[in-house]
Amino acid sequence: MFYSQHLIGVGHHFRNRTIVRELTKVHDVYFIDGGRPIPGAELPDPVQHLYLPPLQAGRGGLVPSDSSQDLEASIGSR
Repeated sequence: MFYSQHLIGVGHHFRNRTIVRELTKVHDVYFIDGGRPIPGAELPDPVQHLYLPPLQAGRGGLVPSDSSQDLEASIGSR
């Protein structure tokens, strides 16, 4: 299992994806993604991609990327 959460930028998230690609050469990998969707950031087919409700950094702390939900609803939805 490999967990990735990006709250502000996406640089470390792309580095994590590079690590995951290499891990798939010798392991079954579950990639747990807690950030907002990133266009063009696909993973190899063998990776099981699990999505958490996306969060990001806001002025007062964590906020859901989907502004129609509050933080508690986002965290409690899975």
